[in-house]
Amino acid sequence: VTMLLPILAHATVVPEERPWLNSSLAIPERVQLLMARMTLQEKAQQLWHSTLSVDAADPNTAAQIKAGGFGAITIEAMDVPNGTSCDASCRISNLRRLQLAFLNGTRLGIPVSFVIETSHCGAAGGTIFPMGVTQGASWNTSLAHSVGAAIAMEARAWGGDRGLSPEINVCTDPRFGRIEENFGEDPAHVS
Repeated sequence: VTMLLPILAHATVVPEERPWLNSSLAIPERVQLLMARMTLQEKAQQLWHSTLSVDAADPNTAAQIKAGGFGAITIEAMDVPNGTSCDASCRISNLRRLQLAFLNGTRLGIPVSFVIETSHCGAAGGTIFPMGVTQGASWNTSLAHSVGAAIAMEARAWGGDRGLSPEINVCTDPRFGRIEENFGEDPAHVS
């Protein structure tokens, strides 16, 4: 139910064939209506996190939208049409066009989630903070909380609705490829 709340929150127009978009219904009822209409393939597609182009007209992206969409797309991985640069307002405009393509171009009108890597920053051109392992070494939980809040604000302003943040894990094996995203090797760092 929790994963479907952002989907249901995007609803504005409620066509008769999409009753789960009716905000006057209780959330559990809306979720039940949507899940009952979804095919197994559509449910599996909602688990897919992609790195397709931000351009809804891109042939690969358009084909995936037509096939039923997917659950999430990583914002940093999205390129812009013709390889041009794109500032924040351009990116938000592109995200809106892409979201509308998902809402209007799929059978069920399920929006895509925009994901941002938020280990040490929230947006391209935003504030760069120390990685989690450095924050853990400070032993300053208030500072780590403030850093997380600032990253979340920047990520949301950039268009993200989900962030991939530091690992809440005790790193005991240096062969782990993302050791810098942990707070440290001592359980006190993550408690």
